[in-house]
Amino acid sequence: DKTRTQGLGLIGAAFGLGFIIGPIISFAALALSGNNYSVPAFLAAGFSLASILLTVFWLEETNPAERRAQMAADGTARKGFSFGVLFAAMRRPNVGILLSLMFAQQLAFGGFELLLALFTLNRLGMNARDNSGLFVFVGILVVAVQGYFVGKWSQRLGDRKLIYLGLGALAAGLMLTALTPRVPVPWYSEARIQQELTSSGNLRTQEIAVNMPLPSDNAVGWAGLAWILVAMIPASIGGGILQPSINSLITKRVDSSEVGGMLGLSTSLYSGGNAIAPLIGGALFGALGSTAPFLGGGLLLAALLIASLRLLQPGREEDAAPGLARGVGVAE
Repeated sequence: DKTRTQGLGLIGAAFGLGFIIGPIISFAALALSGNNYSVPAFLAAGFSLASILLTVFWLEETNPAERRAQMAADGTARKGFSFGVLFAAMRRPNVGILLSLMFAQQLAFGGFELLLALFTLNRLGMNARDNSGLFVFVGILVVAVQGYFVGKWSQRLGDRKLIYLGLGALAAGLMLTALTPRVPVPWYSEARIQQELTSSGNLRTQEIAVNMPLPSDNAVGWAGLAWILVAMIPASIGGGILQPSINSLITKRVDSSEVGGMLGLSTSLYSGGNAIAPLIGGALFGALGSTAPFLGGGLLLAALLIASLRLLQPGREEDAAPGLARGVGVAE
């Protein structure tokens, strides 16, 4: 129980490692294919297939068939996912607020992840290879936070205060990103980027339409890149903190037999946020400009922080903790 947040953080750190290695692979693929944008997509599909095969052939079942049969026989088997189960969990004190936070924070952070490359293209003139370097930087920060710092911060502050910290840091990061000055990177060429985005390659089936303005290359510099690198620091810290700390607190506020089911519901809401984020963020991006989805996400997170300070009350993990003075959460 004491190291659960750290353990969940390590799972997130594995995601962060992919965030580092994946852009490097894409950078190499683009360089070798002459900026053919289809090649990284096919590579990503291949890695997705590999994850399916690993799950089928390597991931062991922790709830064996004989135990499932026994649970079915004595009537203790849990029901599968349904919206009724989800809504019932959302109504539970001390748990519903955490599930709501998981969905709402991912609306903001998911939009940030999915629209960042379009934002940097529109604001800084950064192409796919430039953005691969930016994502490597973000990945290093996420791995450091989730693989090392989140466990220490959880033991020092407790998961509830860690959630406050994550919401505040992510809100600041998104707002800073929205305010990035429109100063293209020093090596930017408008004509080159325009040609890169509209030229055809061997594997492309259609040209990429540029439906947003590119920055002018009359005044380039380092200010825009420096600004967004600074903005990525609180954004990465906040994004790296929230998922493991929310999930850890959920597991400490339910019975041990409910942990798997609750984490499943949390993941469902996380995925739901990821599915809706590009729809909302894309609409804001197209209607109000590149600043809107990031500023809107920052304001949403600031509102969530204010609501959490009022609604996210101490639970049994703090009431029963002998190390309460040190901020250590221990489940009953």
